Amino acid sequence: MLHSCFVRSGSFQAETGSLQCNPCPAGTFSPTKGSTACQSCAAGGFCEEVGASSASVFKLCPPGTWSDTIGLDRSEGCHPCGEGTYQPITGASSSSSCLACPAGTASAALGVQFCSRCPGGSYQNMTGGTACFPCTAGGYCPEGAAAPLPCKQGTYSDALGLSSPTQCTPAEPGFYATTGSTEQKPCSPGTRQPEPKMGQCDPCDAGTFQEAAGQQTCKTCPLGAPLCTEPTICHTHLALSVCLPLGQAQYRARCTLPTIPAILYHAY
Repeated sequence: MLHSCFVRSGSFQAETGSLQCNPCPAGTFSPTKGSTACQSCAAGGFCEEVGASSASVFKLCPPGTWSDTIGLDRSEGCHPCGEGTYQPITGASSSSSCLACPAGTASAALGVQFCSRCPGGSYQNMTGGTACFPCTAGGYCPEGAAAPLPCKQGTYSDALGLSSPTQCTPAEPGFYATTGSTEQKPCSPGTRQPEPKMGQCDPCDAGTFQEAAGQQTCKTCPLGAPLCTEPTICHTHLALSVCLPLGQAQYRARCTLPTIPAILYHAY
């Protein structure tokens, strides 16, 4: 009668002539009858079954984990990848298989298959991030943002955590906002802006002026005031006003009575 080791795989006979036939321990298998040793399961997985006769019992470490151990006999021996990393494949056999979370994603958990995209209103500009940051003032962050995007010209915001450009506030008439602004700014004297949501103010046209800030329109120079290119002085009486051209924020007038003290009028 043949010894059981010669008729059954999944076991081995440790010593020649021994009548004892031992089952292959977990972490090993033996596909050959009459074997004197069992084969170790490969790295990247584990074999939990005792007396395994085939490598088909080998189970791969799941995504998010890895193992460089040969002959591993339990799933707990698969090591989870650390925070800020992910591992998308099964059967990883090295810690180098754990990849840093890309910019725009993060993970504070161990053993993840994929990193989570930053939710709208937050961003992560580094690789290997464990958390996302609130979107900064003057910008917005759609889902998965690697950096804040600036509020468009003509809009602004001083709030944190915006997720859409529509959440940026339009500039009011008489004001303007450049790209990425945290506040609207008033048009300076000598300029105006009648429209909302604008990125700049327009200079007053020739023949008009505006001495105040934050205005929507310019004022017409007094009647009878010829345009001039050189500064003139005016007297406070019997004056004929003269506006400087091209929207400068001042205007001047000239009098007919030179004996009256001269005063230079500035509109700002």
